[in-house]
Amino acid sequence: FVEAINVTVLDKTQLLLGGSADGSTYLDVVCNGCKKPIGKSFKSTTSATDIYRNTFSFDMDCVKPYVLGSCNLDRREGIVESNGARFCGE
Repeated sequence: FVEAINVTVLDKTQLLLGGSADGSTYLDVVCNGCKKPIGKSFKSTTSATDIYRNTFSFDMDCVKPYVLGSCNLDRREGIVESNGARFCGE
């Protein structure tokens, strides 16, 4: 079981146009802190992109990677910190 915290998967299906995944459908994944889209959850895919069906894809310009175990999460406020840097709503 994987727990996703501080994100919401919207329920409005979108159609991807262009690129290798042209014609695939997805749901936006949104940050609960800043309310901005940070990725996609693919629901239907082309044969070339079947490995992405029912998975998440994150826009690396919208998220900040960090080393596991290096952050503190305040679940009450939904803020992630690593070495004093805030990861949402900067």
